[in-house]
Amino acid sequence: MLLNLHCLFFLRSFFLILNKKPSPVDMLKGTEVSLECEISGTPPFDITWYKDRRQIRSSKKYKVTAKNYHTSVHILNVEAADVGEYQCKAQNDVGSDTCFCTVKLKAICLHLSFSLVCLEPPSFEKTPEPLDVLPGTSITFTGVIRGTPPFKVNWFRGANELLPGDKCNIYLEDSVVELELFDVSPLQSGEYTCQVTNDAGRASCTTHLIVKGL
Repeated sequence: MLLNLHCLFFLRSFFLILNKKPSPVDMLKGTEVSLECEISGTPPFDITWYKDRRQIRSSKKYKVTAKNYHTSVHILNVEAADVGEYQCKAQNDVGSDTCFCTVKLKAICLHLSFSLVCLEPPSFEKTPEPLDVLPGTSITFTGVIRGTPPFKVNWFRGANELLPGDKCNIYLEDSVVELELFDVSPLQSGEYTCQVTNDAGRASCTTHLIVKGL
């Protein structure tokens, strides 16, 4: 029997039963949220949770559970780095199904000089697409962000921060962030991360570059 996922996303004391991609879940920084799915189909099931296409496993940040026809991921102490798209994928011997949920942070409001100032943490409206190119090509990763400026943008290849120079350039204009790489080689293949910070928090997303060999 082909399985189907019916997603229940619990927020405090109420829940929504969703068969399609739900509206974003807006959370306050420092709170907790559980994303849950119910499964119909023939067990056994192979269940995997992802955030921004990267697999989630139980840790100090996440508690992943899967029992019978129910699976969930509990996010502890929500912060800007937890903003993004969450995906639950379930498989059995005859098929698979997936559901999605987007988690966002609510704006932070501060009392400053007798006025109320609301700061929205950064988040990605559009994440940079992975690229597969030939050597010698110049490429650009492009993302679209939202939040309260000013922003600080950092790009990383793996754990190493990239600095503007002969090999690359970093751009930030309005809500668009870009990383341009010049004359790429196969040695530059790998995982690239964009990190955006403002006074209310931080968000990051990851993409990939594949440079084919000659």
